[in-house]
Amino acid sequence: MSTVRSQPHWRDIVAEYAVEEGSARRLIAQLSACEVAALAFCRLLERWGRGEAEPSTVGRRQAAFRRAAERAETALAGLERPLSRY
Repeated sequence: MSTVRSQPHWRDIVAEYAVEEGSARRLIAQLSACEVAALAFCRLLERWGRGEAEPSTVGRRQAAFRRAAERAETALAGLERPLSRY
Protein backbone atom coordinates (compact mmCIF):
# COMPACT_ATOMS: atom_id res chain seq x y z
CA MET A 1 0.00 0.00 0.00
CA SER A 2 1.45 3.35 -0.99
CA THR A 3 0.58 6.67 0.45
CA VAL A 4 0.70 9.94 -1.38
CA ARG A 5 1.75 12.83 0.73
CA SER A 6 0.52 16.19 -0.39
CA GLN A 7 2.77 19.16 0.21
CA PRO A 8 0.98 22.41 1.01
CA HIS A 9 1.42 25.16 -1.52
CA TRP A 10 3.17 28.33 -0.36
CA ARG A 11 -0.05 30.31 -0.85
CA ASP A 12 -1.86 28.06 1.61
CA ILE A 13 0.90 28.47 4.19
CA VAL A 14 0.90 32.26 3.93
CA ALA A 15 -2.89 32.36 4.24
CA GLU A 16 -2.87 29.99 7.21
CA TYR A 17 -0.32 31.94 9.24
CA ALA A 18 -1.47 35.45 8.34
CA VAL A 19 -2.78 37.66 11.08
CA GLU A 20 -5.04 39.64 8.74
CA GLU A 21 -6.82 38.08 5.77
CA GLY A 22 -6.55 41.25 3.67
CA SER A 23 -2.81 41.46 4.20
CA ALA A 24 -2.43 37.82 3.26
CA ARG A 25 -4.41 38.35 0.03
CA ARG A 26 -2.26 41.33 -0.96
CA LEU A 27 0.99 39.54 -0.13
CA ILE A 28 -0.08 36.41 -2.00
CA ALA A 29 -1.02 38.51 -5.03
CA GLN A 30 2.34 40.27 -5.02
CA LEU A 31 4.29 37.05 -4.51
CA SER A 32 2.30 35.48 -7.35
CA ALA A 33 3.25 38.40 -9.60
CA CYS A 34 6.91 37.82 -8.68
CA GLU A 35 6.58 34.13 -9.47
CA VAL A 36 4.98 34.78 -12.86
CA ALA A 37 7.54 37.44 -13.82
CA ALA A 38 10.48 35.29 -12.73
CA LEU A 39 9.22 32.25 -14.65
CA ALA A 40 8.64 34.31 -17.78
CA PHE A 41 12.16 35.72 -17.53
CA CYS A 42 13.68 32.26 -17.05
CA ARG A 43 11.68 30.76 -19.91
CA LEU A 44 12.89 33.53 -22.20
CA LEU A 45 16.49 32.73 -21.28
CA GLU A 46 15.88 29.00 -21.71
CA ARG A 47 14.46 29.47 -25.20
CA TRP A 48 17.40 31.62 -26.20
CA GLY A 49 19.80 29.07 -24.71
CA ARG A 50 18.27 26.38 -26.95
CA GLY A 51 18.76 28.61 -29.96
CA GLU A 52 15.11 29.59 -30.30
CA ALA A 53 15.79 33.28 -30.63
CA GLU A 54 12.33 34.79 -30.86
CA PRO A 55 12.10 37.65 -31.65
CA SER A 56 14.66 37.14 -34.35
CA THR A 57 16.45 40.50 -34.46
CA VAL A 58 19.00 41.62 -31.90
CA GLY A 59 17.17 44.85 -31.13
CA ARG A 60 13.88 43.09 -30.51
CA ARG A 61 15.56 40.44 -28.35
CA GLN A 62 17.14 43.18 -26.26
CA ALA A 63 13.75 44.89 -25.90
CA ALA A 64 12.08 41.60 -24.89
CA PHE A 65 14.85 40.95 -22.36
CA ARG A 66 14.49 44.48 -20.97
CA ARG A 67 10.69 44.16 -20.65
CA ALA A 68 10.97 40.80 -18.88
CA ALA A 69 13.58 42.19 -16.48
CA GLU A 70 11.47 45.29 -15.78
CA ARG A 71 8.40 43.15 -15.00
CA ALA A 72 10.43 41.10 -12.52
CA GLU A 73 11.91 44.25 -10.96
CA THR A 74 8.46 45.86 -10.63
CA ALA A 75 7.04 42.75 -9.00
CA LEU A 76 9.93 42.62 -6.52
CA ALA A 77 9.61 46.32 -5.75
CA GLY A 78 6.02 45.65 -4.72
CA LEU A 79 7.32 43.48 -1.89
CA GLU A 80 9.42 46.21 -0.29
CA ARG A 81 6.60 47.66 1.78
CA PRO A 82 5.09 44.46 3.18
CA LEU A 83 8.48 42.91 3.90
CA SER A 84 10.01 46.07 5.39
CA ARG A 85 8.36 45.19 8.69
CA TYR A 86 10.61 42.19 9.01
